[in-house]
Amino acid sequence: MKNKVISILAGLSLTVFVAQLLLVLVSWLLAAARPDWHVNSMLSSEGIRWFFRNLTTMLSSPVLIWIVLCAMAYGSVRSSGLARALTNFGTLSSRERFAVIVVFVEFVLAALVLVLLTCIPHAILLSSVGTLFPSSFSASIVPVVAIIVIVMSITYGSLCQQTGLVDIYKIMYNGIAYIVPLIPLYMLLVLLVNSLFYVFIL
Repeated sequence: MKNKVISILAGLSLTVFVAQLLLVLVSWLLAAARPDWHVNSMLSSEGIRWFFRNLTTMLSSPVLIWIVLCAMAYGSVRSSGLARALTNFGTLSSRERFAVIVVFVEFVLAALVLVLLTCIPHAILLSSVGTLFPSSFSASIVPVVAIIVIVMSITYGSLCQQTGLVDIYKIMYNGIAYIVPLIPLYMLLVLLVNSLFYVFIL
């Protein structure tokens, strides 16, 4: 199954790479044949400078951080045993039930803090005009939720398994293994999307 998924990802990556090459060629042809269309050629001096100047910025977009944090949260829930506990609460030992209760208290406290930071008048995470979207809250909601899940998972693992420092560290990084095959595809997609934006919109 894993090999099949990697095969699909490899095929998608090749498709995106070919699309990138075609975009470079098409942008050059359109810029030369139809200058009135205001298409930016990626083979022009300005296009080459744009690509090299923005390469690092494009690849290090916030989406990459979101993906990594969500993968860490997913891996933490699985490796700590919290996922199994939440789906089989009736079969848990007294220690495990106590850990689930502590995790639930953490969740309630975290939700309460977020409510206080966003829902009261003049809350500090709202925008300057008092809106929730866009605001500091909306810009950070994905990493904040992921970090809360990671903390809850570590709490559960520590209370149930008397987890040490090394085990806690493993809980945090286990999920990253799930996204490693996605990284090449992500990088190619980011370059293609930004290139499309440069060619047809900028």
